[in-house]
Amino acid sequence: MQNLEYKYVNFLLHNITSLNKEFREGYELYNEKHPQESKYEFYFDYELAQFMAKLLQQGNHFKCPPHEELEKLFQYTQMVSYFQNIERLKYQGENLLKLIDEPNVYLNKLSEYCFSDSILVKFMIHKDTCTFFFENALVYGNKDNWDDEDYIIKGENLKFHFEGVKDMKFSGSFDLKYLQHSRGYEWEHDKVSDGRYRLAILCIASYEHFIIEFTYSTVRITPFDYENFRVRFQG
Repeated sequence: MQNLEYKYVNFLLHNITSLNKEFREGYELYNEKHPQESKYEFYFDYELAQFMAKLLQQGNHFKCPPHEELEKLFQYTQMVSYFQNIERLKYQGENLLKLIDEPNVYLNKLSEYCFSDSILVKFMIHKDTCTFFFENALVYGNKDNWDDEDYIIKGENLKFHFEGVKDMKFSGSFDLKYLQHSRGYEWEHDKVSDGRYRLAILCIASYEHFIIEFTYSTVRITPFDYENFRVRFQG
């Protein structure tokens, strides 16, 4: 879950520095006067994340906060920037080849799909099952050729029904006004043991986020009619 929390604050800071000139110039000045440390330990500051989300909800030209609050945010930005640099290095040269050549650890039908940039229109949790309805979930095509134009085909409206669900964890905002039509931003999927898998999904709406993480044994994937679904569940 920590990796998805990092992806979320990275998303927030990218938007803040891209959209607000005053913040960007203030951070550049802070960076000149306060050199980056040689090493950081990542931590997720929920209060700071909420603070950034509220700023962004004001629009591109939000008013910068007082100096004391801004300095704390600049310190946090430096830490995230440190991991951004590590992430960039990780995907260069031989490291990229190693990542591609690594065996695929999530060898089940879910490995054919991607939730990034899809829309989570509804999810249901009941005992040891949970169901997600995604609009425009990406379906992988020719997986043997990364350069093939058909490697990813067009999105589909799909229902993912998970069984044998355990170890459910939640993080972030679960206010319904943010959950409706949130965007799938990042996800993690890996094998934890024979016949058991872990899935974690980060969704973002109005700069708020929530993460759902759980393990499961089987998944059933079927298409659903979004228009009929919308009329039935959303009116």
